[in-house]
Order: sequence, then C-alpha cells, then structure tokens
Amino acid sequence: MLENKRKLKLLPLHSKLSAEQQTLIFEHCYERKIILATNIAESSITIPEVKFVIDCGYVKVKMFDWQAGIDKMAVVPCGKSSASQRAGRAGRVTDGECFRIYHQAGHDSMP
Repeated sequence: MLENKRKLKLLPLHSKLSAEQQTLIFEHCYERKIILATNIAESSITIPEVKFVIDCGYVKVKMFDWQAGIDKMAVVPCGKSSASQRAGRAGRVTDGECFRIYHQAGHDSMP
C-alpha cells in the first residue's frame, strides 16, 4: 500500500493556488498523476504525461445577476470548440484519450 502511494499523486490546479503549488504538476517524480483542474484543459499549458482527460461538458462563467445586483459564477454547457480543446490536452506528449461523461447527442447539440 505504501509503495502505491508513492506512485500516485493527486494534484489540484486552479488560479487560487500559489505559483509554487501550481508548479507541482510539472514534476516528473510520480509514476501517475491525477490533476483536478478547472478550465486548464482549455488552456495552452502542456502538462507532460497527461494521458487522460475527463470532460464533464460544463464550464463556469461569470454572469451578472440583475436581481441580486452581483456577479455570480454560473455553470453552463460548454461549446464544441471547448470540448475539442479539452480532448486535445490528452496525448500532447504521449498517446492519450478523452472520456466525455455526456451523451453523443449532447455533444452534437453543442453550439
């Protein structure tokens, strides 16, 4: 069990992390990395060794709530271009695969 813990590392990645914490995703000292990220899969960052991307089909966007008079983060379906960008993050350096956790019909109906 302890041997497996050294081989697997769970890493968050989002804008609220310090630069030092964000750079941990680029270290090559783990056999397997699981990166829990926000829209990083649509960015231009290439993270070595990413073989799999799991795409939920949604994105958070900032929207103004007129009734409350404040900005809110709303969860909305992503577009086809975003889904393609996410899929492209897998296998940038090696072979990879994207798993979409929504139906093909959902993908076909994306704007």
